[in-house]
Amino acid sequence: MSHHIYLKNISNQGFNTQYTNQLKTYVTRLNKELPVIFSLKHLALLTDTPYPILYSIVHRTNDYYRVFPISKRSGGKRWICVPSKSLLKIQRWINKEILSSEFVLNNISYNSTAYINKKGHVFNATQHFGNNDIVKLDITRFFESISERQVFHVFNNLGYKPYVCFILSRVCTRTIRLFSDKRMLTDPKRWITDKEYKFSSSTLNQKAQSLGHLPQGAPTSPLLSNLISQNIDKKIVEIANNKYLTYTRYSDDLVLSGDIESRVEASALISDISRVLREEGFKVNFQKTKYRPKGSRQIITGICINDSRQIRVPRSYKDKVRQELYYIRKFGLSNHCLKIGVQNPATYLLRLEGKIKYISSIEKTNGKKMMEELIEYAPEMKLIKNLL
Repeated sequence: MSHHIYLKNISNQGFNTQYTNQLKTYVTRLNKELPVIFSLKHLALLTDTPYPILYSIVHRTNDYYRVFPISKRSGGKRWICVPSKSLLKIQRWINKEILSSEFVLNNISYNSTAYINKKGHVFNATQHFGNNDIVKLDITRFFESISERQVFHVFNNLGYKPYVCFILSRVCTRTIRLFSDKRMLTDPKRWITDKEYKFSSSTLNQKAQSLGHLPQGAPTSPLLSNLISQNIDKKIVEIANNKYLTYTRYSDDLVLSGDIESRVEASALISDISRVLREEGFKVNFQKTKYRPKGSRQIITGICINDSRQIRVPRSYKDKVRQELYYIRKFGLSNHCLKIGVQNPATYLLRLEGKIKYISSIEKTNGKKMMEELIEYAPEMKLIKNLL
């Protein structure tokens, strides 16, 4: 519903003048692209969610996430939080109607390249193409380091009244249930509240006084993380500009490139960036912090920028695809799948086609040649495509 209609309806409701003026002030404060939200019941109506479920989500009476680990290529595990069907529906509405509005997206730093239409990992790497030296930093537990308080301020800065900001921040965050979490011990002002919230499950019934964090797996988390990182981007851009460097942030991956003449200069730069991140409540993963001078292997968000002529897919990735094509040609698709334990050759071919299309998007000539080889070595590809 447009703001004009809201204002007209408010005037026709017969409310007292003071209350009417308060409502009009609130609606007028919001950008015209943003949906008006008055209360918890109003949000339930807007998202077509039963009020008791939304009330339970906001008041933390249950954990509405399924949590599981996935292995990271660099080692260790990343915890994924999948929201329940009802919570997912609300989060998708917030993401579409609020966070994805042009007004909100315009507030995200140009240097932020993840989760933005017409940007992405290739765009991110391209920004550094042609620069001599690079410094790469990685933020430890990026999403989990973003507090419910920060999410509250995002919605508050958009013009929503505090109670609505409280509701929206609760819907978009997940509370950690363990008292042993180090964040609560080292930074209580950031993670602890005076209120108690009860959690119930077949194995757990405890109370915790912890604030929520952005769950990795919720549709609202990516854009919220970009909005919350505006201050980080602003401070690091200032550092980069003073040293004539290019800066981008792809989610938790930070890259600065340009003329960084020595490891001493790179170390000082890393120290400056680390200080900025600490001030904003984040920590650097020093195991992934790297200085890559000119002439060394330089890969940014999976893209090689060493070649002076163009960005490229790393050779190791292309070699694996070429190896798969070789085995298909040598043994035939069925025998090759049998040797590597693949039960569905059709799924395998489609996955291989996807890898080749990715290569084509960056290296057109190499990708075209590989696709021609795939069609030649695996005639089944045409049949599969016709069935889809």
